[in-house]
Amino acid sequence: VYVEVEDVNDHIPQSEEPSYHTYVAENSPPDTSVITLRASDGDLSPSNLSFAITKGNQLAHFKINPHTGLVSTLWPLDREDVPEYELWVTVSDGEHSSTTPVFVTVSDVNDNPPEFLEELYRVTVPSRSKTRKREALFRPDPVDDGSESAWAWGDWVSFTPTQITAHDDALFRVFARDADAGINSDLDYSIKTSKGKKGRFKIHPKTGQVYTNKAFTPGKTFDLMIQAQDNGQPQMSASTRVLVRVANVPDTSDHPPVLPTLAPAHVMETDPPGHLVAFVNAHDPDNDTLWYYITEGDESGRFSMGVDSGLVSLARRLDHEDQYHYTLTIAATDGVHTSTAKLVVEVMDANDHRPVLSARVYEASISEAVSPGTTVLALQCRDKDHSPSTASPVYFSLHHAEALASQGLFAVDSSSGDLIVAKPLDREVCGVHQLTVSCRDRGRRENADFARVVVSVADHNDHDPVFLETMIVAKVSTGSASGTVVTRVLALDHDKGDNGRLSYSIVEG
Repeated sequence: VYVEVEDVNDHIPQSEEPSYHTYVAENSPPDTSVITLRASDGDLSPSNLSFAITKGNQLAHFKINPHTGLVSTLWPLDREDVPEYELWVTVSDGEHSSTTPVFVTVSDVNDNPPEFLEELYRVTVPSRSKTRKREALFRPDPVDDGSESAWAWGDWVSFTPTQITAHDDALFRVFARDADAGINSDLDYSIKTSKGKKGRFKIHPKTGQVYTNKAFTPGKTFDLMIQAQDNGQPQMSASTRVLVRVANVPDTSDHPPVLPTLAPAHVMETDPPGHLVAFVNAHDPDNDTLWYYITEGDESGRFSMGVDSGLVSLARRLDHEDQYHYTLTIAATDGVHTSTAKLVVEVMDANDHRPVLSARVYEASISEAVSPGTTVLALQCRDKDHSPSTASPVYFSLHHAEALASQGLFAVDSSSGDLIVAKPLDREVCGVHQLTVSCRDRGRRENADFARVVVSVADHNDHDPVFLETMIVAKVSTGSASGTVVTRVLALDHDKGDNGRLSYSIVEG
């Protein structure tokens, strides 16, 4: 007897991975291959499945081959515009479907030069000071008509950090921005002056702080060019012109400046260089000109202060996960007396990290006899945007199941991440359940991670053996010898292993 068992569409197609992470370089030409998704279905061969991008492709930058699952670009991408895409790909067998996230990170290409905030700055610095740490925030002026540029310039001069010594006075600071990322936005500063002025100024290659170990007389002016060059390939650079005027500082003063109590300042870790942090306004009873500077708390050079304006701004981008609290000592001096105050700067967190589940695949085994409410396993997820001591920053969910028979049998506690049995299990119906779970943060723009959970259901002796026939009529000839076969009885047990191994005996008759 030949029996053909017809297939029932009781499985949901799903991709081989719970989620995909891939990279593509910005400015890549159209039709650049990004990633190929592969999927399976317990009912059909993979060739009968179809793929489609159903979410995250509003700008139509990507396309997918519906038969092969190959994702490719339609247009060149720009990392500075959109650094990452979250595409949702649906795989379908025509009746059932599931979705899989594909995270496409746009890798940086050095296609942006550094940029100073202004093409020309005028800087006023005091002729002398009791302290060695002084900085100026530049007041931008319109670009001049070139009459001052008839000077003969020297060569660009670069310094190493070790060439800046304790004998060098900090005068002012420049900083440039670069929209690229990584090494492509890592800037080095160099300086050049008009011929004959060489050696008067030094610049720190990484912070842009300009120093001198020379004494300047009031009324003097200096014309400088400062260059910022990135470390990408090819290297790109920008330059700015700085006109430095040396102002007179009085030799005597009767009263020290009065600094008010400074309110805490709050900045986002995503705020760019040049962002205004605070305004410090001191009062001098003698009406002397006051100069401001940061004396402590900025060892990493993250802030810049206007020596004659009292404006505190960002010189470099901050990172909440690296340091979220700064206490700066602000000093105001009239050249004779100095007063100080503390400025607290709190760095506010931005949702710039994706939560990460502790495993890509979780495996567990549980008896089919357990009651609903039993915990199968606990999912664990870490989000760098939050401290482990704070309330749970993520929530968990069950994304989908691979088989229709698995749907509704399990649940995930959204807060604890516990995977719980929701309904009675039956190994004889489904012995292995494949689930896809997720954890998401609670940011305005949610970030997520995904994992697979494979739950094997162990057998419990919950089925009685069943005879194939309830009554058997057999005949035997008189005089048959001992050991003659009379009939054969057959029973089945749906349990597994020892629970399904049968033994027979005659109990009556």
